[in-house]
Amino acid sequence: MNKFYCFALIAALTGCTTYNNKSNAFVNKWRSGDIEASYNGYSKLAKKANNKDKVIFNLEAGTTARAMGNYQVSNENYTIAQDVADDYESKARIKVGSETAAMFSNLATLPYRGSIMDKIMLDTYQGMNYWEIGDLEKARVEFNSLMQKQNEAQVQLEKISRDEYTYNNRDQIEKAKEDYKLKNQINETQSLISELVGYDDFMNPYSEFIYGLFFMYNPQDNSDYDRGLKAMQRVNSLIGGNKLIAANVAEINDILSGNGEVLNSTHIVFETGTAPKRTQTRIDVPLFAVSKKVPYVGAAFPKLEPNDNYEDSLTCVSNDNSYDALEIASFDRMISAEFKKQLPTVITKTILATVVKGVAAYVAQEAARRQAQESGNNMIYLFTVIGTTVWQVAVNNADLRTWNTLPKKVMYTKFETPSNKMIEIKLGEENYPVSLEGKSNLVLIKSNNKGLIPTIRTLVLK
Repeated sequence: MNKFYCFALIAALTGCTTYNNKSNAFVNKWRSGDIEASYNGYSKLAKKANNKDKVIFNLEAGTTARAMGNYQVSNENYTIAQDVADDYESKARIKVGSETAAMFSNLATLPYRGSIMDKIMLDTYQGMNYWEIGDLEKARVEFNSLMQKQNEAQVQLEKISRDEYTYNNRDQIEKAKEDYKLKNQINETQSLISELVGYDDFMNPYSEFIYGLFFMYNPQDNSDYDRGLKAMQRVNSLIGGNKLIAANVAEINDILSGNGEVLNSTHIVFETGTAPKRTQTRIDVPLFAVSKKVPYVGAAFPKLEPNDNYEDSLTCVSNDNSYDALEIASFDRMISAEFKKQLPTVITKTILATVVKGVAAYVAQEAARRQAQESGNNMIYLFTVIGTTVWQVAVNNADLRTWNTLPKKVMYTKFETPSNKMIEIKLGEENYPVSLEGKSNLVLIKSNNKGLIPTIRTLVLK
């Protein structure tokens, strides 16, 4: 009995604080436009994080540092996240002890290894950081790495959807999963993302676009132009056709055929809003494996909540001509697709953990009841019931870790660079003048919420 209480106490202490409890204040700072405060908070969390949360907190810290224009610090955070994720990737399985602890607590006690989307965007942002500081060789390395991960994305997606988890009482678990009430409640929690579907082969059109633009403007030979061409063609196909992307395709084709050169263009990339946030909902799970006297026990399941408070349009004015930005990537779609693919396994593990905790509590209470009957001391039984109940409530949390500082969507427009090198960005009710320096330019605009002053940075392409 003492061993049970020690293990339960450890599990409760490690499992009662959710990711949202730790990070909500800094997510709110990010969404309100206080980027420096958000960075300071995430940076502290990243520095003191144990290994299970080191990846996610360094991703958040790296993104907030990048938004501040602190590319070196950003890449330091990203490198830590990359190294820890790679270390987990090199291990075929998470240690058995970690899985056991998770069964007595919750899935958030397992190490966060990074999602498929995380790993692709990690390379994307690292490459963009190096590109913006002028280290083209390191940028090239990161962009080549992201393309490898893009090509492996579909295979990885199929892997995470397989239920290869081994456990006892499989029949009871499967029976619980098929419970009509449980299935309906889970489906209701996913209603906000039910109609969101990912892109073909789980590709990320934003990463693909950045890859294509980099090789379009930084070719070492024609093979790089070809890389840029294929990437732009894939983006155009993924998003169902876009006249601006098609113009990039035509431009690179002309270069490869010897009939043209890179035009003097200004490219506007607008990251708007924030990625879906994970929250949790408590649903009754049928515990047929425990006792007919306790048919249902509450369990916490994750759900995604998109953030719809964002700037949904941007117009650029150049030489009295207006150019509207068009959507080229939806992170709501990409993140939801991976979430839904992984959900069956999450449901299995959550039910299993609920059964394990239910069985442990039931066994402890029955033992205490018998001891109380033998000794005549009912306090033993009373304290055991209270203790096991408090333990189950304390650890009844879903894994809410997700990269909150990613954008909601990305929009794009392009036009001939004006001779006076001045353009104006129209966002909401405000206008923002931007001065250009090069013949060709990349203007990166970021707005985390509706009505905020955006961050605007320019990069000379040629």
